[in-house]
Amino acid sequence: MLRADVLKSSAFRLALIFSALFLATFLVAGVLAYRIIVADLHERLDSSIAATYDLIARSYTDGDLEDLIGTVATYAASSNEHDKIFFLADASGTVLAGNVQSVAAPVGLSTLQGNSLGVDETDLYRTRSGTVAGNQLVVATSFAETDEFGSLTVASFGWAGAIAAVIAVMSGLLIAGVVRKRIDAIGRTMSLVGQGELAARIPLRGSGDDLDHLSFQINGALDRLSALVEGMRQVSVDIAHDLKTPLNRLSILVEGAVEKAERASSNAEELYQVQAEIVRINATFEALLRIAQLESGS
Repeated sequence: MLRADVLKSSAFRLALIFSALFLATFLVAGVLAYRIIVADLHERLDSSIAATYDLIARSYTDGDLEDLIGTVATYAASSNEHDKIFFLADASGTVLAGNVQSVAAPVGLSTLQGNSLGVDETDLYRTRSGTVAGNQLVVATSFAETDEFGSLTVASFGWAGAIAAVIAVMSGLLIAGVVRKRIDAIGRTMSLVGQGELAARIPLRGSGDDLDHLSFQINGALDRLSALVEGMRQVSVDIAHDLKTPLNRLSILVEGAVEKAERASSNAEELYQVQAEIVRINATFEALLRIAQLESGS
């Protein structure tokens, strides 16, 4: 089951953005490729129709109309369910040969529906029409095969795009999961430091990437923090050690001054000593604080 933080992570969002850009680029490239392929197929279709038309027209030699009729009849017989149409009619409109009975086609290359070529289908046909010795010759080929190839191309691009999208999303999830683990490691380390475990450090992978660089910098900051805290602890110990003796002496002097005051005796000497001891204590404080400042670099 996917963790919500992985889905919300920056790595996963960047992967989704990259996937969207990739798919948009793939879509534009697919459309351009499809148009180029279709244009090339149509050009090849025109060339094929023109070559077939010229081949049939050249069969009319020395005024032998029978050869022309026979050639058209042979081509018409090889046509499969009107995928190709061949038509030959004389000047009066009488059908001489072909696999259709009527054709309404302009001279030259044109794109017509099937009902214009004497068939019931509404498929589009690429048509070449002209005259041979006063007879109308029409050669037409259906766009069905070309359209089928175009549909296959579109389907191929669609499946390729879908597979690429799935791979991109899965890769995004994988990358997000890896990055999330490393970020969690940083978070755990900082939590331990916040709880007082100053020796905790972020594990480095040695990959040299940005997270490794960030972890290295954080570990350096934690090292300096640990050193400062240790210095503060040492200063506290030194203060406690260096002030223990003078504070004991100060306590003894104060007790003596109090006893003399209770006996109504003069305690001025003890108070002078107390004052001198306080001055020495202040000097010790200042010296220790100065040492701490020097060690911290301030």
